[in-house]
Amino acid sequence: MTIKFHGGPAGGRSLMLRRAPALLRVVLSKSGELDALDQTGDEPAIGETVSVYKIREPATRVHIRAQRPAPSGCFMFGEYDCLIAAPDPGDCVGASWVLLAEELAAIHFPDLLPADVLAAARERLVYGFRYPAADPRSKPE
Repeated sequence: MTIKFHGGPAGGRSLMLRRAPALLRVVLSKSGELDALDQTGDEPAIGETVSVYKIREPATRVHIRAQRPAPSGCFMFGEYDCLIAAPDPGDCVGASWVLLAEELAAIHFPDLLPADVLAAARERLVYGFRYPAADPRSKPE
């Protein structure tokens, strides 16, 4: 597998992903099936448990040519650490996810955000922290 997860519900497991964003939502179904919401239109299904993972370092893109039925194509190689094991499910859907991701990125990846988005995220953070991972006073593990 190409993307490896450390800590949280996906710890010790891996997936083949075509994208490797800095912040990644990983879902666990009731049956224990693991999936990552790596595509831009992906949203968690009802009943799935969501966790937020942070990439360790920039991922590497590789092309894999496999025999059927295995998938072929471009995939990412990298590693992620669990940032929030069980956020409020409402914070991981649609526009709420965008706001949470901006707040987390303002702390963990400020160089990746445009100046106006970074300023707005930092302003939201001033009025209270929803998660310890979004608190700039918390030290990374």
